Amino acid sequence: RIISVAVANGRETFVFPFQHRASPWLSDESIKHEWTNILLEPKIKKIAHNVSFEDLWSRVILGLDEVKGWFWDTKLVAHLLDNRKDLTHLKFLAFVNWGLIWTEKVKPYLGGASSNEFNKLEKVNLRDLCLYNGIDALMTWKIFERQFDELKRRPRLKSAFDLFFKGQLVLSKCTSRGLKVDLQYYEKQCKRAQRNIDKLVQELLHDESAKKFEQKYKKQIDLRSALDLRRLFFYVKKYQPFKVTSKTNPSVDQESLEYFQEEYQDTFAEKLLVLRKWEKINSTYLSGIMKEAVNGKVHPFFSLATSRSYRSSSHSPNFQNIPVRDELAKKIVRRGIIAHKGWQLMEVDYSGIEVRIGACYHKDKNMIEYICNPDSDMHRDCAADIWLLDKNDVTKELRFYAKNQWVFPQFYGDWYGRCAEKLWRVCRRLKLRNGMKVEDWIRSKGITCFDDFVQHCKQMEDKFWNQRFRGYQQWKEEMWEFYLRKGYVETFFGFRFTGYMDFKRVNNYPIQATAFHCLLWSLIQIEDELKSNGMRTKILGEIHDSIIFEVWPPEREQVIQLVREVMTQRIRKQHDWIIVPLDIDIEIAPVGGSWDEKQSI
Repeated sequence: RIISVAVANGRETFVFPFQHRASPWLSDESIKHEWTNILLEPKIKKIAHNVSFEDLWSRVILGLDEVKGWFWDTKLVAHLLDNRKDLTHLKFLAFVNWGLIWTEKVKPYLGGASSNEFNKLEKVNLRDLCLYNGIDALMTWKIFERQFDELKRRPRLKSAFDLFFKGQLVLSKCTSRGLKVDLQYYEKQCKRAQRNIDKLVQELLHDESAKKFEQKYKKQIDLRSALDLRRLFFYVKKYQPFKVTSKTNPSVDQESLEYFQEEYQDTFAEKLLVLRKWEKINSTYLSGIMKEAVNGKVHPFFSLATSRSYRSSSHSPNFQNIPVRDELAKKIVRRGIIAHKGWQLMEVDYSGIEVRIGACYHKDKNMIEYICNPDSDMHRDCAADIWLLDKNDVTKELRFYAKNQWVFPQFYGDWYGRCAEKLWRVCRRLKLRNGMKVEDWIRSKGITCFDDFVQHCKQMEDKFWNQRFRGYQQWKEEMWEFYLRKGYVETFFGFRFTGYMDFKRVNNYPIQATAFHCLLWSLIQIEDELKSNGMRTKILGEIHDSIIFEVWPPEREQVIQLVREVMTQRIRKQHDWIIVPLDIDIEIAPVGGSWDEKQSI
């Protein structure tokens, strides 16, 4: 419920209870009618601090298709003016600008016992509540006045705001639409996960390793205790650490356990990894979705005002945290997200968007050739360099690991030693096309141990940046020098990154942000086209470089044609700095099917 409403216009501030149980107007429909008229009048320009929140709940509670006349979001602009974390709260902005604090009387009532419980604001004295709400509105107006003047002086930032403002309103609609979920299926999977967890715990506690631990330390091992696991692996089993934590303790994280499993053929580590996987599936994914389900749907919230990288974030549940790399978790979670009867789920993904947008910034000639020439393949070529192979002898697996453990980590600022560790661990036991082990092959080439491989990767890193992508490397150095001189870096869409950043962030943020902004621009255009053409197909959400649709089957071919045109053609005509072709991948599920069943088209 909306229990009070406050409106400020720069001269006066009005506050009135709305659905407050103690209000004498609770049953007065004229109040609701007049407020609805204001929300539906496009000539009345509207400002909010967090427009997504105000738009969503106004529409949901008053049953409106849309609120008309939205003009400004002071929270979004605060984020655009300073992208550092936690600087966008209304109370914080009012305090640092005017030294004002007005929360004392209502603060104890603002939250529930948990994030999923109602607040207790109705218990606040009605006069105190209205005063609190009124100052909220007044401060929003005052902040707007300062921001409006600031953006008039910075037209590029105004264009960035326009993109985010329109995008936030579309994402608010995605939240209210929600995604249909199969709760019976999720309940069964929760039970299945718990059975597997219980079984694995018993197997681990009765393992020979656990018994040796118990003999040495006179206690049962705690499988969730990092201290106990360190004692087991490094003092009972006497393994060499794979890496250390920030506190210089030997690490027992997932990567270390994978190393123990592969290097020592350790079944305890293997089962512990499976246990952790099932616990995450159960607690993070399944329980998180079920907790947020309302009437058979989840309604993920999307925000453009929290991420320092100027990408989006999601919560309740985090739609952008749906598993994609782990096949088991991916299958279990996505199978429960389903289309309505007679509809289809469709996902449209920008293919290699960050590599392509990166090329628009650094204009490296070799990179552009890789992107534009369909016969070239940078991941295959890098795999050939790393494993001293002819390009035609690179297997699908070696290409995959070169892409994910070398090329992309290098692009995002990882160093050769870290890449070498991962490649050595996962690839040396793979087989070449002729059946020979990779480890035996590189030994025949003079790389006889891990230290040799690290030095080899050091040479490959030098080749990667100073030969293959020299233009990209030069751009990174120039960006860093610019940041040190100016204290900021900007993007093609007008976003500005400020504050303390290291070398990696200075070079990664603009590319990652712009890649997402291409998707957001496309999402806005597609939403407008669907609405203006009276189509039933709707957008349900986004995951940084992909858009999720629920498609009305008779419109399927028209929608596919629309997304191809907008995302690969129209966007390039609108933004002449996009100097390479953009490509998309489209996957669609059967009518009435789940997200897990989608197939490429």
